[in-house]
Amino acid sequence: MNFIKEKNTPAMEQYLNLKTQYKDYLLFYRMGDFYELFFDDAIQAAKLLNIVLTKRGNANGQDIPMCGVPAHSSESYLHKLIDFGFKVAVCDQLETADEAKKRGYKTIVKRDVVRIVTPGTIVEDSLLEDKSNNYLASIVEQNKEYAIGWLELSTGKFFYTVTNLKDLNSDLLRISPRELLISDKLTEDEKIRLILKNYKISITQHAQSFFEYNKSHRTLCEFYKVREVGVIGNFSKVEVAACGALLEYVRVTQRGSIPRLEFPKPYKQQNFMLIDASARRNLELFSTQFGEKKGSLISIIDHTVTASGGRLLKQMLASPLTCSKAINLRLSTVEFFVNNHELRKKVREILSNIPDVERSLSRLMLGRGSPKDMHLLKIGLGKTLELSELLSHYSQVSSQHSWIPVSATQMTDNNELNTIHKSLGDHKDLFETLNNAVLDNNLNSLKEGGFINPKYNQELSELSYVLNNSNKLINKLRESYRDLTGIAALKILHNNILGYYVEVSANHKIAADIFIHRQSLANSSRYTTNELKELENKILTARDAAINLEIKIFNELCSKIAEEAEKIALAANSLAKLDIRATFAEIAVRNNYAKPIIDESKEFKIYNGRHPVVEINNKFIANSIDLIGIHLITGPNMAGKSTFLRQNALIAILAHMGSFVPAESAHIGVIDKIFSRVGATDNIAAGYSTFMVEMIETATIVNQATDRSLVVLDEIGRGTGVYDGLSIAQAVIEHIHNTNRCRAIFATHYHELTKVSKSLENVKCFCVKIKEWNGEVIFLHEVIEGIADESYGIHVAKLAGFPDSVLNRASEVFEELKA
Repeated sequence: MNFIKEKNTPAMEQYLNLKTQYKDYLLFYRMGDFYELFFDDAIQAAKLLNIVLTKRGNANGQDIPMCGVPAHSSESYLHKLIDFGFKVAVCDQLETADEAKKRGYKTIVKRDVVRIVTPGTIVEDSLLEDKSNNYLASIVEQNKEYAIGWLELSTGKFFYTVTNLKDLNSDLLRISPRELLISDKLTEDEKIRLILKNYKISITQHAQSFFEYNKSHRTLCEFYKVREVGVIGNFSKVEVAACGALLEYVRVTQRGSIPRLEFPKPYKQQNFMLIDASARRNLELFSTQFGEKKGSLISIIDHTVTASGGRLLKQMLASPLTCSKAINLRLSTVEFFVNNHELRKKVREILSNIPDVERSLSRLMLGRGSPKDMHLLKIGLGKTLELSELLSHYSQVSSQHSWIPVSATQMTDNNELNTIHKSLGDHKDLFETLNNAVLDNNLNSLKEGGFINPKYNQELSELSYVLNNSNKLINKLRESYRDLTGIAALKILHNNILGYYVEVSANHKIAADIFIHRQSLANSSRYTTNELKELENKILTARDAAINLEIKIFNELCSKIAEEAEKIALAANSLAKLDIRATFAEIAVRNNYAKPIIDESKEFKIYNGRHPVVEINNKFIANSIDLIGIHLITGPNMAGKSTFLRQNALIAILAHMGSFVPAESAHIGVIDKIFSRVGATDNIAAGYSTFMVEMIETATIVNQATDRSLVVLDEIGRGTGVYDGLSIAQAVIEHIHNTNRCRAIFATHYHELTKVSKSLENVKCFCVKIKEWNGEVIFLHEVIEGIADESYGIHVAKLAGFPDSVLNRASEVFEELKA
């Protein structure tokens, strides 16, 4: 891009000046109906977007690589580039060509970057997944203290927490940000680099000064219009830096558009169950070991009918509660809906017709909303009113009539449901305003017009009448002129030179003063009138005037919405909660789940528990557990040990989310952390073998588990020699028993380990029941008290398809070793 400045065209000179300011971004440069890209931007984009790369010459005789995408379909191309990890600066025309000409001959159209699109700052529906959050996060370190801030521009959610290197991996997995702000200095830390390797995150680096405390403090105060940050939250210095850096980045990328963001909320780890990275993976909460959603826990429990409900459900699964009171409030609401089938059905039906209010509201507040967003918000408010009235009616009826089921009267006594109901709010006035003003539409652009009801505004009604009835108005004027002149053949015609004009034949003369002569032809004479000129001007300008008036009304409506933005956001959050409680009730009824007892004890008693995923498409053998201390489970592969381990951890997680559970009954004392080491994995990127990964994950467990934790371990020590593995496994059991003193389920093939039950008071031995019949081994998938006498590995090899020669030889070797 080293061109002699005076030899570039004005448009290219303007482009080069902008590109200099946005070197790290692909620049979408608006030229008419297209966004053009030039030079290296064009070469990269053409290849990635599979579009034609062309060239244009400049005054130096050089060819400039270029490509372009239609402005009307630019979002789909943006989506692809963002997915590839690029950041895009969108440069728009700030005036029309005619407006530029008024400023001077050959004056270039004003252009400037109106926003910067990055993975973490997307708000467009077409670029977002309905039921997934799109978080922008920042990690800050000051004086060896770490903090994470994260926000979602499309919904206004904003959180922060203190963390450390030990918990950072789990924090990032829980938050799952699309984009991460981090200082250059922090990325030089080898430990940080190793953690970030595990995630597909767009990394945005800034100088350390970007995260400086005083700057961040000032940014927070300016954004929320307060003198001190203490007014909006109890922040530490490092938390201020994390939150302030996010707001500064939002300010830079949004180019003056101020988003609606809630006050930052603290995420206090002690309020939520810690599920470490390996447990999330091993328990297949969000995806299977193969990376598929089908077969994960979320695929079974996500029957939410709203986008916001789906997003909140994922947050709840990532962070189950640890407060028994809060959990039981949720459970009581779920129970209410379990017991009231018709109400649940009606609530879910109404909810299923509610659009994504959160995201439409955020776009409207950001100045990037469309007529479609306003229409969707109108629908959302209307359905919210309908839902609120339904709950009010049900509450009144249930309290007044003894014939209503006893369960229905629970609504007035249900604190959470009452809170949700009140938080839906009363948006009747705003809904009626929007309902009267906004037509049903699917328009993504204000420039098209046709989205405001003409009846809403007198001036717009007149303009609309002119637009729709121009021929009728012309004919009416023509008839009045015929009556005035007495010339029945008088016509009103139009051409591009004269515009509208009155024409009579050369045989007729018009004497009336209102007619102004324009042109005489051989066979006719042409006239105009002031009235005709006014009507012509109205017709010609009506469309532009109507569109401009609609845009003005749209902005006025946005101001009305802004006045209720916080109440609408609160209602949207309540809709999400209501959706989840009704969904949990639906699942409970459909899959025969039971309400668990959750308290502050250390109980873990589950009667006839089932694996929520495995049971869906299979005949499932239920198993019970009364866990005090450690349960040591032996038995062959394929007998169901791993399934039993996972199902109990999943039941615990569901219960702490406030869901009913797949069991006949369950009593669980609050669990603060769940650790799971189930399945064999390696980490090639970090250079770790399967055994090393196993040891790292087990070390995390013995170092972090408390007496309120649940530990699920499968075959510790199998990746090394028998004696090494057996020694490590026994040492781990003893440490968990004596030091961590937590509830643990431990599956093993080391039958020698069962001897520890004689010396450790709280270790009990169980095995998976099998049956031998006609030389075959039948797995019964039933967990019973006792010790397995064999592992039946050769039988499993037979099931896997080993040839008889190998199986026979294996049996011979086995007998020799046993002897």
